[in-house]
Amino acid sequence: MNSAKNGCGCETIQIDCKAHNCTYNENCKCTAAAIDVAGSGAKVCSETKCDTFECQC
Repeated sequence: MNSAKNGCGCETIQIDCKAHNCTYNENCKCTAAAIDVAGSGAKVCSETKCDTFECQC
């Protein structure tokens, strides 16, 4: 369901992040403007991954 269409969308989202080396991880919260999730054939969440991850290396 599109939350913005129903008038309850927001411009920021709160996503927990456990990727310690990610550029977008700030105090265990994702600060990316948008995220992509890879795993189109996934049957369970453990078969997905954050495709927005950018290493601070």
